[in-house]
Amino acid sequence: MLATRAVVHLNIRIALGETVQSTVDRLRRVIDDPSVELRGVSGNDPSPVSRADNEAFALISAAARATYPDATGAPHVMVQASDSRHFSQICDSVYRFTPFDLGKAELTALHAAGERISVAALHRGAGFFRHLVRSL
Repeated sequence: MLATRAVVHLNIRIALGETVQSTVDRLRRVIDDPSVELRGVSGNDPSPVSRADNEAFALISAAARATYPDATGAPHVMVQASDSRHFSQICDSVYRFTPFDLGKAELTALHAAGERISVAALHRGAGFFRHLVRSL
């Protein structure tokens, strides 16, 4: 017997420049079948892009350079959903940054059983925050 009904739930990361509604509209165009009901149940539009030409970014960059002198800082897109999306409602620049030097084993353990970082990484990351707070 063939199914007469199917239900699909999608978990989609929305691209910068798009919205929940524009993503639903795009899916509707791609599916192109009026018998398919498509609706967003919940979602958040992507956080706005934070500026890289202001004092806040300069302070974070300086603290990163002080902590990791051989590293080069550059803006990037964080594709994870984080709590930072809530802060963008009250602040014009929200930076998603971790000052911890994580190896492959630590990266694969993020949000998993046995999540951990080395004492050396913790110490160096604390140095970043110490430098950042003292520069404020």
